[in-house]
Amino acid sequence: MPRFVTVGLSTVAAAMFAGHWFLGLRAGTGGRCAAATDFTGCASLALGLEARAVLAGPAVLLAVAVLIYFGRPALIRLRRHGPLPPDGAMGREIRARAAAAGLSRPPRPEVRGAGEMFVYGAWPPYRLVVPLESTVSAIKGSPRDSALLAHELGHARTGDATRYGATMACWYASLLVVVVPVAVDAWRLAGPGQVVAPQLTWRLLAVTGMLALAVRSANRAREFEADARALRDDPAARAPVGADRTPALIAAIGNGTHGPLRIAPSPRRRLAVLAEPALLSRPALTGVLVAGAGAGLLGTELALLVELAFPGDAWTAYLVAALLTAVPAIGGLGLPAGLRWWHAAGLGAVFGGGLLIGTQLAPRASADWWAAFPTAGGRAAQLDLTAAAPATAVVVAGAALLLGVGVAGWAAAVGARPVRVLPAGVPLLGVPLAMVLLAVRLAASSGWSPAVLAATLLTPARVVPLVVVLTVAMLALLGVGAGAGRTARAVRVAVLSGLWSALVLVAVVPWSYRKGVEPQPADGARWDAIAPPPTGNPVYACLWIHRLGPAGLPGPAEPGGLQWVGGYLTRTEDPVLRQAGQSLTDPASSGQALLLILARCDSVLSVAGGPLPKAS
Repeated sequence: MPRFVTVGLSTVAAAMFAGHWFLGLRAGTGGRCAAATDFTGCASLALGLEARAVLAGPAVLLAVAVLIYFGRPALIRLRRHGPLPPDGAMGREIRARAAAAGLSRPPRPEVRGAGEMFVYGAWPPYRLVVPLESTVSAIKGSPRDSALLAHELGHARTGDATRYGATMACWYASLLVVVVPVAVDAWRLAGPGQVVAPQLTWRLLAVTGMLALAVRSANRAREFEADARALRDDPAARAPVGADRTPALIAAIGNGTHGPLRIAPSPRRRLAVLAEPALLSRPALTGVLVAGAGAGLLGTELALLVELAFPGDAWTAYLVAALLTAVPAIGGLGLPAGLRWWHAAGLGAVFGGGLLIGTQLAPRASADWWAAFPTAGGRAAQLDLTAAAPATAVVVAGAALLLGVGVAGWAAAVGARPVRVLPAGVPLLGVPLAMVLLAVRLAASSGWSPAVLAATLLTPARVVPLVVVLTVAMLALLGVGAGAGRTARAVRVAVLSGLWSALVLVAVVPWSYRKGVEPQPADGARWDAIAPPPTGNPVYACLWIHRLGPAGLPGPAEPGGLQWVGGYLTRTEDPVLRQAGQSLTDPASSGQALLLILARCDSVLSVAGGPLPKAS
């Protein structure tokens, strides 16, 4: 189930990628309000529509996936599969073995000329396709074909045919809705001097790889589960064959073939899992990486939407978005109890690295979008960590890795039951995740040093929830299990986590505040490095704003810069820019004022198609 949750998480994240790309960045909002009487109201509505556009991607993908899910069984039946008589020998064999295994709704047998056995269907009773040769062999009691039939009945017992159909529907829908349209758009944008196509191409390749790894991991897991169920419940799978009396299923798997392009696991891997059942519940590195990347991408895009409900309060918006993201992320992580500390720490580091990768996969994470799409709206913000101060980028990356290690270690110590993990695990991941996502945004767009970033983020309003969730998580650890070894391990993890949290809070917070909140200059164009044009003409003022971009404008911790830019804009000939310039001087409204300035300049520049007016 965790692997199936990962498929859903990565699919929704990819769909939001496409929704933001086509309906946010590519569609643009700047030109809609150029001639509006109430520009502020129009810009707010346009930005709201742009933010909500990210939901169009998942909505369209869901509709396509539903059509594929229900249409795929009909397409499979068109491949010359004929039903077997229900009262025939094969039908009686399947019903008898299904009843012996406690399966109340046995699959309906179908026959085809050649190939392999497989189970398919949208819901029970499933359909079991059996090659004609295997039908005869199974009826005659062939150990190999009887064992393979036991494996397919194992799929029916676990109900994974439904999950497999949903997984493949998500994959095909992602190709149709995300991969192919974005690839075509990248090809259309390619050309000499274009920076958009390469930026889009590598993100598309990464998102496609993320989806493919999630689908592959889910399909491999279903084969392992069917093998284990068949060997445990079906005597035909355990029947000894050959001189060494090997169980029939193991012999059949060992004699199987495996093509290089198949998503099913190789016979060697299936045999290894049967020999060591603990491998069945052990998460794969690729699945954990995909879960982290999907959570990072989903949280980044979701925060854009939630900000509409909390104007001027980025922390609350990021907190809500991170808590919503943490629900599927914790479910996709799915760490079992009993993992060794080094294994849990390694998986956690991979998960944290995936979170960081996901934030950079978001379409608005590139600095190039601002220059390439001047009418994309003020929410095409800078989130590229390569634009941050190097030391700050390293600190943010370290925080993401540390978050992954802490959450993974806690989940492994508590156990794999969702009733244990979710109530405390969601806030344990969600609150720090909100701080990491917001830190990425601030670090990439401000050029702040680590001290300034920490001083801005670690305010009492944010530290108190962090301490509360850490305390609840530690209490949950202390209450797990009755075994001495497990309890001792939980206590050790709790003590170490508590000491680490106290050390961070005691050492970082006072040190950060002593450093003050005056930011360091950022690399590239900054408001205090490039003089504005000596004119009140709004076109030239907006050309200056466009030259700076979101990263070059003063941040909320630069009150002097906000007052200076606001004073300049109050002298322009545009009433909206003058109003926004006045709002910049108020810290409570400076964030919304910056968005208004960016949106207004989008509109001004989108209609300045003719010769520019004279500067004086």
